[in-house]
Amino acid sequence: MLGRLSHFTDAPLQLAGMEVAGQEVWTVQSGDLPGTGLVAVPAQTPPLPPLPPHAHARRRQEQAAGRTCAAEALRRAGWTGSLSLGRGPGGAPSWPPGFSGSLAHSGALALAVTGPSTLALGLDLEERSPLLSGPALLRHVLRESAFKAAFPTAQVPFDPAAFAVTVLTPDRAELTLTRTLAPGWVRGQRLRAVWAQTTGHLAALTCQPLHPLFQDPVSQELP
Repeated sequence: MLGRLSHFTDAPLQLAGMEVAGQEVWTVQSGDLPGTGLVAVPAQTPPLPPLPPHAHARRRQEQAAGRTCAAEALRRAGWTGSLSLGRGPGGAPSWPPGFSGSLAHSGALALAVTGPSTLALGLDLEERSPLLSGPALLRHVLRESAFKAAFPTAQVPFDPAAFAVTVLTPDRAELTLTRTLAPGWVRGQRLRAVWAQTTGHLAALTCQPLHPLFQDPVSQELP
C-alpha cells in the first residue's frame, strides 16, 4: 500500500507504515516505483502525549504505532529535533516547524506522511467491513483525507461531505469544495488525492499546495 501511495504523488513526501503491534516500520519516499524504495527499520516509539487514564489499551497501541510512523517519516525527511509530537487543534499531531503531515490507523495498520509545510496533507485509512465497502467506503476515505488536509488551517468545524468527489480513476481522485470554509479554503477549490487498497484496508492521501496565507517561511530553509 505504501509503495502505491508514494508512486502516485509527485510532491516531496516521506511515508511510513507499520502493523499496530509490529516491531518494524516500513518507509518509502514519494516518486519511488512500487516496491523499489521500501525500507524496513526497527520501530522506535517516541515519548507520547498523555491519554486519559481510562483510555483502552488498544487505543494506546494505535497511538504509539501512529506516532512511531510519524517519527520515522520525520527522520527520513531530515528532521533532527524532538520526535515527540504534541497535540494540535482537535487532537491532531503538532508537527515541527517547516513540516506538515498526517497520520491514520485502523484495525491492525498505522500510516503516516510528512512533507514541507507549504503542503496541506491529509491521510485516511479504513478497514473494510460488511457495513462499509466498495464505492461508499472509497468516497468516505477520500473525503476524510481531504478533511484532514483542510482542518489544521481552516480551523472551523465542518462535515467532510463538504468535499464532493468529482473525478475518480483507478488510483487518483479530485475533490471539489462545495462551500467556503475560511480564507484560503473557498467554494469551488479543487484538491488532488491518490488512493490505494489491499485486501483488508483502503487508504487515501490528499496533497494540496497551501494558500500563501498559511505557508510557513521556515519550510523554505529546510534541506
